[in-house]
Amino acid sequence: MAGHIWSTLVATLRHDRLAQAAATGFLLSCLFYSLPGIDLTTRVMATRHAIPLVFLALTLGALLISLRTLEHGEERRFWLDLAAAYGCWLASRLLHLLWPASTARWVAEDILYSLFYLAMVMALERRVHRRGDWRPTRLERALSWPGVAVFILGILLYFVLLPSAQDRAVYSTGEPSLHFYLSMDIYLTLTGVYLARVGRSPRWRVLYTMMSVAFATTLLSDLCELLGIFRGWNFGSPFDGLWSLPLLAMILAARARHGYTAPQSTQLAEPVAPEGNLSGPSGRTLVMALAFPLIHFAGYGSGVLEAASQNQRQTLTLWWMLLLATIAIAQHRILNRKVRATLRDRERFEASLRSSEQDLRFMVERQHTDEQLRLSELKFFKAFRASPDIMGISTLEDGRIIEVNDAFEQVMGYRREDAVGHSASDLGLWADPTTAEDLATQLQREGGVADLEIRFKRRTGEPGRALFSAEVITIEGESCILSVAQDTTERAALEEQLAQETLYLENLKTALIVTTLEHRIEHWNAAAEDLYGWSESEVIGRPLFEVLGLADQPPLRQATATVLAQGRWKGPWETRRRDDRALHVEVWWSRIGDPRRPPMAPLELRAEGRRPRDQLILASRPTAAATPP
Repeated sequence: MAGHIWSTLVATLRHDRLAQAAATGFLLSCLFYSLPGIDLTTRVMATRHAIPLVFLALTLGALLISLRTLEHGEERRFWLDLAAAYGCWLASRLLHLLWPASTARWVAEDILYSLFYLAMVMALERRVHRRGDWRPTRLERALSWPGVAVFILGILLYFVLLPSAQDRAVYSTGEPSLHFYLSMDIYLTLTGVYLARVGRSPRWRVLYTMMSVAFATTLLSDLCELLGIFRGWNFGSPFDGLWSLPLLAMILAARARHGYTAPQSTQLAEPVAPEGNLSGPSGRTLVMALAFPLIHFAGYGSGVLEAASQNQRQTLTLWWMLLLATIAIAQHRILNRKVRATLRDRERFEASLRSSEQDLRFMVERQHTDEQLRLSELKFFKAFRASPDIMGISTLEDGRIIEVNDAFEQVMGYRREDAVGHSASDLGLWADPTTAEDLATQLQREGGVADLEIRFKRRTGEPGRALFSAEVITIEGESCILSVAQDTTERAALEEQLAQETLYLENLKTALIVTTLEHRIEHWNAAAEDLYGWSESEVIGRPLFEVLGLADQPPLRQATATVLAQGRWKGPWETRRRDDRALHVEVWWSRIGDPRRPPMAPLELRAEGRRPRDQLILASRPTAAATPP
């Protein structure tokens, strides 16, 4: 700690001009006593008035300059209190210089000194070093004033007003006022030492230490002046130089705030011991209450105080202890009430925060759900619009169409604008008018229909067929019908045509054989049964060359390659019946089916010399295709 103080003083004196001027002035004032030929009056005027006034002006200037970089906050109030304190001291010295000696002037000076001590104590009560983790509330600052004001008033009554009321001549000696100053100097010195010990950082420890030095030197100068009264010392002696030392220490303390450059690496991270329960307004008021009996017993135990006013002072001590204790209890209760109110507010705030958190979580979840719903609706709408099947949404109550997709427009011939707002019956979509009533009844009873074959009419009046499915859904609180219809008009026509052609092929006199690519028989018509003597059940799945008795298979492979490459082949084959009789036939062979699938090879065998007329051969399976003659 001593190293920090020394480095701070060196840095301040090296870089700060105001500190350099104050230190130079102090050395010159000390040198002033060594000059020969200076009379007592000149020395008294210099040491008691001129030099202290200059140093007081420098101190006030240093404190005011420290406020320039502080816009707000507790530290600015701290420096303002110090500036107000030394402003009162400067005013008392000017008053002493300009006002002739009288009881009124001495009273005015004591009032200004009381204000000096009041501002100084309030500055220390702010505990500015704790502003990093604690900031006093307006209530705490307000509660500090009554205890400090009553304490200083009690000290003033104890040392000045009570003895002066009994003997006015004693007041003119200045001894009661010096007792008052000494008591306050001791209090400030002890407070400064305590704050220097518990300071949070080296900066504040150094500042409080230098302020303690200023208070201690003030205490020393007041003690020397009191001893001078007791022992008859003349003013103008060298010890009068102590008047400037506390002011120099305060100037250096104020300027050290800007000139401190010592390293702070490890000191700032050190744990700081708590100040304890007495750091609050009520605790410090109790300390002030206990100071009165301590002062009373010390003063009369050492014989310093006169016995004439002992009873009155003892009564004042008792009453002032009770008054300060009452103030401390009131402060404690007010703070407790404020703490309880703060805790209740905190509980309400936490409850509100929890409720807000739940609401926020619900809102986030709802927003997430709404977003998922919006995405789902978007996906549904895209699928709805792009579906190849006819889709529509209508109300359950009156069948009014709400939405249709593109397939509806293409198949039915109605634009969306023409269909929305009308029912299917209004548009005449049902080929059978009773279909709408039957569907409504089934939807009301079962909630949906599936794969119901219906007949409809397009806008042009052309009939159609479809597989119809519907389900009841809810949209914005309203029951609606989601309808899906698969247009089967062309498929139904193809199925009818296929059935007719299959019937025709079954009765055809030309043998019709359908095989796989591996030449396994899949279809064998009645003409083939008559021609070769094999029933269909006997040949299905067997190789073609085995059933037809094709001894030479290479022609079969060559014909297969031609069919796969060109789609058809025609030529004579020599085959055999079931009874092993030879049979010469003319073969028309073509490939049928989807080229993307494994091809099927239909083989048409006709007796030699017989040529069919206007025949259309179509297999009864999806891969069937026509075989040209």
